[in-house]
Amino acid sequence: MKQIIYFIFTLTVSAFIPHHLLSQEYLNVSGLIIDQKTRKPLPYASIGIANRHEGTISNQNGFFSMYLVDSLLNDTLIINYLGYESFIAPIDQLEGKNNQIKLRPVSTRIEEVVIRPLTPEDILERVKENYSINYPQNPFIAEGFYLQEIIENDIYIDFVEAYVDIYNPPYNDTSKCHARLVQGRTREDLGDIQFLKRLAEKQYEKQVRKALRKGDTIDTVATPSIQIIFGGPQSNAEEDNIRNINNYYDKKTFKKFNYIFEENTWFAGRELYVIRAKSKRKIDHASIDAQLFIDKESYALVILKADMNFDIPAVLKPVLSLLRIKLHGIQMSQNVEYKMVNNRWYPHKTITTGYFEGTKKYKGKYEEYSYTTIKKAFVATDIQNKDVKPFPEEELLTDKPLREQIGEYEPTFWQNRTKIEYQIN
Repeated sequence: MKQIIYFIFTLTVSAFIPHHLLSQEYLNVSGLIIDQKTRKPLPYASIGIANRHEGTISNQNGFFSMYLVDSLLNDTLIINYLGYESFIAPIDQLEGKNNQIKLRPVSTRIEEVVIRPLTPEDILERVKENYSINYPQNPFIAEGFYLQEIIENDIYIDFVEAYVDIYNPPYNDTSKCHARLVQGRTREDLGDIQFLKRLAEKQYEKQVRKALRKGDTIDTVATPSIQIIFGGPQSNAEEDNIRNINNYYDKKTFKKFNYIFEENTWFAGRELYVIRAKSKRKIDHASIDAQLFIDKESYALVILKADMNFDIPAVLKPVLSLLRIKLHGIQMSQNVEYKMVNNRWYPHKTITTGYFEGTKKYKGKYEEYSYTTIKKAFVATDIQNKDVKPFPEEELLTDKPLREQIGEYEPTFWQNRTKIEYQIN
């Protein structure tokens, strides 16, 4: 959130066989998740196995497809959605079928007026006080599906989908998270960002002419272009709201927001406080409107939803005006969810989406227009928390573009995995 055109975000979903189980036989459970009354699909519902870490989420159309080792045939599938009753069913009743799963909204009973002795800030203080009880204090590895994508004017500029392992140090540890690639793939029809490309080419031509006059060497083969940089899979973990709890849940931060209670809701059979937080003024050039869903019993942050609208810094406005560049509609949305296993809440999904519009006028009537959407997502499909150690340095992803690190495409790796395509609404 500290750079204007540096979006860290997401959308995704893929269900797959955890890579450490590839040698085993597996079964498939799939279906469409809808509202029981309206029959409307429920996007990004959480699907998992009772008392286990395996899981996935539905796509934006409510569909999911999940591969499981056949030894789980007699286990129980659980589907959770905010504000709905949990769906619980034996896996053997769902396996191999075209399931339509109807979720029922939680009925809110009319009760006597409840006087809350605590303020929203008090609740958030308790989130901080109880985080060592609610979240894992030992290292763990989140195995999952990662997606990053840039689309400009309906043309793919960047696309990577990958299975990655993310090493997470204990939440009370300041060590950095890091990631390693299991397998990845990209598209063959990627283009260059067109917005400001003409300006970049002119600037590059000037640099070449200047270098030639001085007798310097310059790479005349390089293609000038504007680039948008992703933080990589590990950034999802590093930006974890709980991992940065000392920054988000302190009195100094509280002064920057107005907090109010909204009506309580339910998730995974648990009642949640709902706290609305709106920034009083711009923070890092963004106005923030967020909802925090906090477990009433344990004071664990379970879900975070945030919308951010960015302004151009005042110092940049004269420069952009001089170059006849306009950037507007810069927005980002984030959806973070945790999953409870053995009384600890583990990160389950991070879905962040963003977009911006830009125009550039040149001499004459020529004008560039760009509508760019960017996605970045991670969905944990399994958690390893026994005998976990940091990855060797040679296995780690580097700062190079992820597309350059995915290696050769291996069709056999992907043949039993279901990839679900997404479009931004």
